[in-house]
Amino acid sequence: MLLIAADGRTHYTTLRRAFAVLAPAVEWTSAGLDALDDLLAMDEASVIAFRHPLIRSAVYHGADPDERRQAHHALAIALQADDDAAERRAWHLGQAADGENEATAAELERSAYRAARVSSATAAALLARSAELSAPGRQRSRRSFESAAAWWTSGDFDRAATMLAGIYGHDQRDKPRRWDVLWLQASLELHIGNPSTAMSLLRPILAPAAETSVALALPLLVLYNEAAFCANADAWAEVAAAAERLTPSGNEVEDVLARLLRGSCRVRSGKDAGLAAGDLDAVEQLTDPAQLWWASGFMLGLGHKDRARRLCRLATQHARRLGAAVFLPWALWRVASDDLAAGRFRSAEAAAEEGRQIAEETGQINAGLALRGSLAMLAALRGQEESAEDLALGVIAEGSARGMTGAVVIAHRALGLLDLAADRPVRALAHFESPSSGSYLGLAIVNVPDLVEAATAAGRPELIAEPLAAFTRWADTANRPDLSALAARCRALTSSGDTAATEFRRALGLHAHTDQPLEHARTQFLFGQHLRRERRPTEARDPLRIALATFESLGARAWADRARDELRAAGETRKTPVTDRAADLTPQEARIVESVAAGLTNREIAAQLFLSPRTIDYHLRKVFVKMGVSSRAELTRDVLHGAGAKQALVDEPSTGGRTGG
Repeated sequence: MLLIAADGRTHYTTLRRAFAVLAPAVEWTSAGLDALDDLLAMDEASVIAFRHPLIRSAVYHGADPDERRQAHHALAIALQADDDAAERRAWHLGQAADGENEATAAELERSAYRAARVSSATAAALLARSAELSAPGRQRSRRSFESAAAWWTSGDFDRAATMLAGIYGHDQRDKPRRWDVLWLQASLELHIGNPSTAMSLLRPILAPAAETSVALALPLLVLYNEAAFCANADAWAEVAAAAERLTPSGNEVEDVLARLLRGSCRVRSGKDAGLAAGDLDAVEQLTDPAQLWWASGFMLGLGHKDRARRLCRLATQHARRLGAAVFLPWALWRVASDDLAAGRFRSAEAAAEEGRQIAEETGQINAGLALRGSLAMLAALRGQEESAEDLALGVIAEGSARGMTGAVVIAHRALGLLDLAADRPVRALAHFESPSSGSYLGLAIVNVPDLVEAATAAGRPELIAEPLAAFTRWADTANRPDLSALAARCRALTSSGDTAATEFRRALGLHAHTDQPLEHARTQFLFGQHLRRERRPTEARDPLRIALATFESLGARAWADRARDELRAAGETRKTPVTDRAADLTPQEARIVESVAAGLTNREIAAQLFLSPRTIDYHLRKVFVKMGVSSRAELTRDVLHGAGAKQALVDEPSTGGRTGG
């Protein structure tokens, strides 16, 4: 029983071998196992385990320490013949050791590096025991740090902090190691503390680190930039200056990523990115979720949104495979943000809800706030006023206390869009003008087109000049059609007559090259509104019809109501749209549909969502019924290629030539 308790799940053959080592004078008989049938269970693969974990714990901790060490020693010897059990054997050797033992510590470390390819938590546990068996000094400090980093990657922040507490202050002369410790401390602050504190930890070492080595400086720079994003702080100039000090001259992964970071900073300044041939393609081969996450952000800065989207989705896949819980919520947040911008509301909800659950389960408070902000945005765009307000106000209260100003900005934008869609521009303006977004830096600059629309409608043109100038500079240097379209829309709103119409048409032409249907439809709506107010109702109807059709297909009910009101004012009424068949999908079902469209099998989907293939099959049958389809191919075509989300819209005759007021 002690052998089984020490191993957890023991193969029958391993148990017999270990028994022979532990009790060589006792004859083996399976009758002993049979007698323990009430306590033990053996599956079809001949793996034996206790029926209840408390019984296992009672047996293991009921033995004295010497007996436990002997059991682990016997299991380590028994596993020598099993080539696939190197990590388990090393673990048992570590548990069998008493006091410092460098040979065992080294074997545990080697096993940890192998295990890291499969499980960060397993690697962390092996490294922690390796550190315990090491003599005081740099070896112990290094192994302790690597264990803390692995615990952090797995999402176990308490154990990461405990390991850090034991090494901070060691090796005062080893400056690079101290920088690594500061990086991990700052990472913990970013995830469960205050992003501004993370920035203050990193700021003094950015410049000297950038002048030492690319491999050392890159994680520090990326983390500082992420903390600034969460704090909505103006740190871009610092990051850009440090990035220019980097000397990435080779083709190692760190060199490529450093050139991408530096290039994204240069593009923002209106300069050439200065990338090496093949840099963009090189990152497509990455499998490390952290590096994929970084590369995704760099691609956004370089204007390569499709690559950014693909790399971010790869990051989520590899984070799931490795159990790297620390990256998964943030990667899902970026997926959700991308889906929101592209009008894929059901997919956005599925990603944001999954990320929120993982963040809460692993204690990632700040990631949870960002994801709740995305859910507030989604509710606002759908016109779900009560839900949007509850979510957003909660984020504002908690985020303000934690210094998560970026999440607060997102929440204010959700409330502002809710008011803007409901034609309450004065209330909307208060949210877009909130103190956390007044500097028009970081996330706040995204609010500028909404602020311009609200200020124009509220009759407050004096509030527009400074933010619009900042947004226009950004759009001009980034040279992205989505930003240029929004800048043109802003110029249209601040103009009149034919000048406004020209800018609206320019914006619509640019929108045609983007994948942001909601913003495209909002521009159509504002153009139609402008034409109607210019007493050109016949011309106004076409853009208003297009806007309404898009709003309805996306499920943006509040915007659809406004477009319908404008159409009536322009002399046209419309029949009630046919309901989208996919609207009743749950977030879980929407996630499964997205995976089916990506070509994944039920078993692959189950692995990604931590469910069984049988559960996936059950959900798919429900989806087929809801969607009125009978095959995976039909589901992919109808839902993800648009047929499932289309609305049947039937125009009625105009109401006797009324033009509206």
